[in-house]
Amino acid sequence: MQPSIKNGLIVGGIGFFVTLIVSSLFGLCGPFIMLIGGAVAGLLTARATTYATQGACVKNSAIAGAVAGVIMLFGQIIAAMLSLIILQATNTPPPLGSLPQSDAEQIGFWIGGLISGFCIGGFGVLLGAGAGAGAGALAWRKPEPPTYGPPPQQTY
Repeated sequence: MQPSIKNGLIVGGIGFFVTLIVSSLFGLCGPFIMLIGGAVAGLLTARATTYATQGACVKNSAIAGAVAGVIMLFGQIIAAMLSLIILQATNTPPPLGSLPQSDAEQIGFWIGGLISGFCIGGFGVLLGAGAGAGAGALAWRKPEPPTYGPPPQQTY
């Protein structure tokens, strides 16, 4: 498996649960978690292998950040729905509008929560991919040139 996919899956799996918990409680903090997760996945990918060019390192690190972000996107969507469940269970009025009273309002309430979770999470995926690319650019190591000929002699 490519290091970019593997690191994206590992960081995304951990970030899924972190995003789920943080976004359920604090809503708009999910993209910041995705930003950090994308940077970590990009850094791990940049350090996993030696890339010939910085562009190749940045590309693979951005892929790792995007993979981690997409997995955390699902955590953001589930967290948005959990927040609505908590609002209805505690009968707390939402920041905008009011709790639904009819079946038609109920459907709109849930669709709105789903869309807001997807939009906030989609922004987080872009942040994760960008942070992965940035971390890859900063962590890239220039490959060592090959050495030819006999090894140097040591004198004592």
